[in-house]
Amino acid sequence: MRRNTLALVGLAALALTTIVLVILSFLHVRPDPASITAVPGDAGAVQPAPTQVVEPRPSTVANIREALDGDEPMVILVLGDATGMDDGTARATRWVSRWAEELAEERPVTVAVRQSDGEFGPAEEFGEGEGTPIEIRNASNQPSRMVDVLAQAPLLITDDVDLVVMSFGHSEQAAEIAGQLDELWDRVPPQTMGLVMAQNPQRGGGAAGQQSRVEAVTAWAEENELPLVDVFNAFLDAPEPLSQLLGRDQINPSERGSQIWTEAIVDALEAE
Repeated sequence: MRRNTLALVGLAALALTTIVLVILSFLHVRPDPASITAVPGDAGAVQPAPTQVVEPRPSTVANIREALDGDEPMVILVLGDATGMDDGTARATRWVSRWAEELAEERPVTVAVRQSDGEFGPAEEFGEGEGTPIEIRNASNQPSRMVDVLAQAPLLITDDVDLVVMSFGHSEQAAEIAGQLDELWDRVPPQTMGLVMAQNPQRGGGAAGQQSRVEAVTAWAEENELPLVDVFNAFLDAPEPLSQLLGRDQINPSERGSQIWTEAIVDALEAE
């Protein structure tokens, strides 16, 4: 009888030991809850963060005008050649600065000019208009040719730019303009609007070539449905002779020519 009792006790102890070992084994191999991948559809499934969709902003005169007249801060990037760069003889001799003066009648405006080292210089304040500021980044002539602008596009065309102004012609080849503008426009973010300049005519041996370049720019803008400022015909329609609207080189605009250029911008953006 005693032997039977001892056997039963031994079996009970063995069973208890086995149960304890199974429990310990389960605790040892239990995975970290953080490493468990939820099954789709489970209440605990981790859903990916929604992708932010950037809505394209159509480049229309009405949208540009709304941004210029609006309450939100605005960044304008000017790309082009020396026609948009002050000649150094005085403040606001060319169209970018003169346009800034026009805009500053309603809103505070600053203009920062891109330097030869690739950085924008100190911002210059224009006017004392009320409201939120307009920041103009003038990269005219730094660089002046489209092929060089394309090489530096990531540094120039940033996501915070609301409007990019493309003013090319004098330094380009007519046959290459459409393709280069295509490539440039492809690098502009979808939320950024575009405005195209059909530049001023010039005199002398380069007059016919400049007309061909302006025609190429105009055709490209129309094909891509971008607003165009027709500076070329504004110069031809001016009461003064063309020679008075151009500087000594008979290529870049004089102060009077720059004023006509600025008036052409204002008129174009009030056309709708």
